[in-house]
Amino acid sequence: MKGFCFDLTKAFDLVNHSILFRKLEQYGIRGPALRWIISYLKDRKQYVEEVTSGYAKVTSRVQKINVGVPQRSVLGPPLFIIYVNDSFEFLRTGHKVMFVDNLSILISCN
Repeated sequence: MKGFCFDLTKAFDLVNHSILFRKLEQYGIRGPALRWIISYLKDRKQYVEEVTSGYAKVTSRVQKINVGVPQRSVLGPPLFIIYVNDSFEFLRTGHKVMFVDNLSILISCN
């Protein structure tokens, strides 16, 4: 038996919104529910703030985010799972176990 483990590094940051929205529709999420998810992900912005010695703060400029889902949120992991759910269908052999952004494959061999 051989085992392979994959950790999809930065995977949440690379989710293409157009593909995700198409997959949500394929799973039957339409109408107000889909519009709500689109509004949740659309026009998100981020910046980095660093507190240096004492009270001094250094802040980056605000940037618009066009890809990705928030990792530390209630919706982030389920949206990511929907996005990658069919990504490993091409693997015909082995037992696949996927948990959010980690994939394990076990293959019986001689």
